[in-house]
Amino acid sequence: SDLGSYKKLIIIVGCQRSGTTLLGQILGAPSNAVTIDENEGLYDWFEKFASNHSLAEGLFAEVLGRARKKYLDSEKRISIDGNGSHRLTAEIHYLVLKAPNLTYSFREVAALEIPATVVYMVRDPRAVVASMAKFQHIPMVENQLRFLAKYPDLQNEFAAEIARMADQTELPHVRRALMWQIKSSLHDRFAAQGIPTLVLKYEDLIANTEEVCKKVAAHAQIPFDAKMLSHGDVFRGLGPGSTKRNRPIESSSMSTWSKNLKAEAEKQVNEEVRETMSALGYNMGDPVSA
Repeated sequence: SDLGSYKKLIIIVGCQRSGTTLLGQILGAPSNAVTIDENEGLYDWFEKFASNHSLAEGLFAEVLGRARKKYLDSEKRISIDGNGSHRLTAEIHYLVLKAPNLTYSFREVAALEIPATVVYMVRDPRAVVASMAKFQHIPMVENQLRFLAKYPDLQNEFAAEIARMADQTELPHVRRALMWQIKSSLHDRFAAQGIPTLVLKYEDLIANTEEVCKKVAAHAQIPFDAKMLSHGDVFRGLGPGSTKRNRPIESSSMSTWSKNLKAEAEKQVNEEVRETMSALGYNMGDPVSA
């Protein structure tokens, strides 16, 4: 493995706009960790890494070169050798993959030779749909259709939902809700593969950050580190979704109703994903974070 035999992977999956970026920064803040984001070439590298492709090591060096730019103490985490290639330093004991599109890759994760644990982020679907509406320049639904095309069994299982997601005449918030439903309902697949999997609500992470961080650390079998609570002191620049990396955790995200989701749209979202919503412990009468 190009990671070194002692490295551990913590893979964060779930639907977009469900707190995967925030958790990635929290877990990647300790001095013995590095977080890789999807916009740093993560998926191309992971595909090669999972299949033991000869290009994996070179791609990993490139990914680290991009990831290095977001850390204020980058030289302590990612070194540059005499050939200009990037490597994890000896201080790094675990790697965090902030990878919502690996939600479909439970079999590939299970087959990895390196120990991996999964944290599966979920969030109230109404909040997710409202948040997606703020990023209309990003074809989120279309992107998911491309990823799903790689998994024929999932295409068959979710054929009805996929057909409606691909239907341009379908209401945008309904297409987004169906995307949420697929991506928020696959956590049992990871567990079925024998992968240690923790389903984590975004709302709990915001409301009880320290308690939840300790729970995540215990699940991943890593030490809890106070830096997880002050991750804004570690990072710089913008993350996926143009998120300011040094932005502190804000409880206001729990109570803001988005103007992008009207009452009728909320009702339609509720009707579409009622069963999955209930299974994850969301009540249609709950206030929505956006």
